[in-house]
Amino acid sequence: MPFDGLFLHHLIGELKIIENSKIYKINSITENEYQFVLSNKNSLYISSNPSFPHLRLTKEKFMSSNTNLSLFFKKHIEGGIIKKIYQKDNDRIALIDITSFNDLGYEKQYTIVIELMGKFTNLIILDNEGMIVEAGKKTYLTDMHPIQVKLKYEYPESNKINPFTIGNNDFNINNLEGISKIVSEEIKSYGLNEVIARETDPIIYKTNDKYIFYCFKLNSLIGEEMHFNNLSEMLEYFYTTINQNKQKSIDEKNTIKYIEKEISKLTLKKEKQLIELEAAKNYKEIELKANLLLSSINKVKKGMTEIIVNNYFSIDNEPITIAINPNISINENINFYFNKVKKAKRTIEILSATIKDTDNDILYYNDLLSQIDHVTQSDLKELMIEIGLKKEGIKTKKPHILKYIDKRGNIIFVGKNNTQNNYLTHTLAHKDDYFFHVKNIPGSHVILRGILDNESIKLASNIAAYYSKAQNSKSVCVDYTLVKWVKKVKGTKGSFVIYTNEKNAWADPDINEIMQEIERTE
Repeated sequence: MPFDGLFLHHLIGELKIIENSKIYKINSITENEYQFVLSNKNSLYISSNPSFPHLRLTKEKFMSSNTNLSLFFKKHIEGGIIKKIYQKDNDRIALIDITSFNDLGYEKQYTIVIELMGKFTNLIILDNEGMIVEAGKKTYLTDMHPIQVKLKYEYPESNKINPFTIGNNDFNINNLEGISKIVSEEIKSYGLNEVIARETDPIIYKTNDKYIFYCFKLNSLIGEEMHFNNLSEMLEYFYTTINQNKQKSIDEKNTIKYIEKEISKLTLKKEKQLIELEAAKNYKEIELKANLLLSSINKVKKGMTEIIVNNYFSIDNEPITIAINPNISINENINFYFNKVKKAKRTIEILSATIKDTDNDILYYNDLLSQIDHVTQSDLKELMIEIGLKKEGIKTKKPHILKYIDKRGNIIFVGKNNTQNNYLTHTLAHKDDYFFHVKNIPGSHVILRGILDNESIKLASNIAAYYSKAQNSKSVCVDYTLVKWVKKVKGTKGSFVIYTNEKNAWADPDINEIMQEIERTE
């Protein structure tokens, strides 16, 4: 969906009506969904779910649950006043300034930052000095955009230009901030100033069973049109009616919640493992003391609790103080230090392996999240069985595989979850079939059975790109090779494979172009 910066610009203008409203209650619906019940009979819904990041006014009623942010919201934000809602330039970042009061009645200032950026979507709370006090998702300090409590918040780095600050002819179309691909095409045809000056006219287009919404009419889109009174009404209709089979599916919500919880647990586990690893790597200092104590064994007197020796391993020969346990012998003291060194080295070896396992598990669950984008109810059931959310029951002979047949009779199979991917690639596929997969991105296994030429490579590559995390991208790199060169990665969960002798193709995933080449689907 083109929920870009220009769309947010129009939405923020509409949401200005919530300014100066009191926040009566905050319903924590899920870890990624929150409802702010306001004094002016409005209700603000905020979704930081990577699959459908947005905010809107809502008339829906939601049940509240316990989440990572629910306690913070209840203690610090409920009862506050929304002073201002605004946007960072023309980026996909919305900000809400709130004046609240602590238990003693003193005024406190907070800013809620909503980064609406696909898989990097996040909800971050800042204090009046711009320091992070809480966040929906925390990142590593080494990341390009670190999010951690007590850090100064910095906007994601961007070298693009706000289209509202430049002239009509003074710009590079690829360097405009907050402009999606579909709007870029509109600008090419009608000019920058004409497009960004259009009045809000909420519209949903339906074309070939695909729905696209935007904040005003796009002349480059053709299809059945649905118009709405305001953007919130349109977003509500889209996410609760058109998209209800996906968004309202209890099974899907439970699955996403479970997977996200597992990712959160694994991320916390890795953080602890990294801290332990860093501590273990400090064994050099202990080893130095062990060797210096060994070389100074004759200088240790009975009852001593420490000894100061010169570090002859150093150029400066500086003095070092070594603690001694007077209740045990000097040899036992030396062994104590050397045993700590051995333990640290073993810890490094073990932790290095377990961190790798943790990384693989995080990759596995992130891959499961990407698979949910394209699942039917049947596909979802297989996924839930895989992770233990459903019992397998009577085992079916084989999973159902989506099959496209093009106009020349080539067959293209698509696996949409790990069960299907494994069956398709390692059982159903022939050794002389061709395996397609997006390069270095989670996605479906795609098998081509038929003639390999430029046309079939293009179609199979487009399908592989469409059924992947790169669905909304342009110029996606797709690897392809013979099935006989594809091997499952041993000892890993999911359907991860390695392959050799691959070649590359470039795809622009578009379901409309794909369906033009398809004779039938089975």
